[in-house]
Amino acid sequence: MKIVERRQSGYLMECGCARGGQFVQHRPALASECPKCGKIGLMTPLVTEWMMARDSVKLDAAD
Repeated sequence: MKIVERRQSGYLMECGCARGGQFVQHRPALASECPKCGKIGLMTPLVTEWMMARDSVKLDAAD
């Protein structure tokens, strides 16, 4: 599971399960559950990973 982007309505999430697709996590929560397969991802590591990936893209662009 990963965060694709931050939107006004919440986080656009992608699970990567066999059923595929994306969904929006509308409100802040400790965890996010895929509505298709039920897999749960903790938001703290997901947000950390997303922020680090986003910041590394900004750093690469500055070089």
